[in-house]
Amino acid sequence: MLFYDAQSHQPIADDQYDILVYDVPSHEELVNALSSMILSASGWRKVFAESGNEEDPTHSVDEVSGTLAALAALALARYLGVPAAQKDN
Repeated sequence: MLFYDAQSHQPIADDQYDILVYDVPSHEELVNALSSMILSASGWRKVFAESGNEEDPTHSVDEVSGTLAALAALALARYLGVPAAQKDN
């Protein structure tokens, strides 16, 4: 089932497709991907499109950027105290 963003009406998730089914990127690959992120008090920003073009209309995200997005989501969930995201689970 596709889930859509309420404002943009763009698909944001598909519970039938696991986007993280691939080999875990190396530490070096993750550090390299992180280096292109803007980390500031106003948020974390990065162009996640596989092409690197912020205007790219496709839904393709490379494996390293997908992992980085998942790790950012996990960090936020831990910060917010989401029980399932805590390290002891």
